[in-house]
Amino acid sequence: MKKLIVSQTETEKMIDNFFSLYKTQNSDAALDYLFNTNKWMDESKDDVENVKSQLRNTINVLGEYYGFELIAKKTISNKMEHYAYFITYDRQPLRFTLQFYNPNGEWRLQNFSFDDAIDDELKDAAKLIA
Repeated sequence: MKKLIVSQTETEKMIDNFFSLYKTQNSDAALDYLFNTNKWMDESKDDVENVKSQLRNTINVLGEYYGFELIAKKTISNKMEHYAYFITYDRQPLRFTLQFYNPNGEWRLQNFSFDDAIDDELKDAAKLIA
């Protein structure tokens, strides 16, 4: 039986590293890894620390971490990639949004955000269908 080989993009490898650090170490280590891919983030250290603190405080009340699933991936002209992930915790899910930018042949994090409004969006989507 032939083994199917699935190639990964560089950004997907970066995301795998992020989630590995997230699971085995903590959210700070995972975010440090991502933010360190972009030299321009040094100018926004206060913003980076704020995101890290907000995420840390949020996950401290969510209980056990179970895993993550890709919700969506969008690509613009092989220069920007947008990923949305469904993060499962015991109490409720989160959504992580990661955007990567490749202006000159090297991928780097452009933006990271998280929220817990995914259930509200599902309710709104159900209203459109009903």
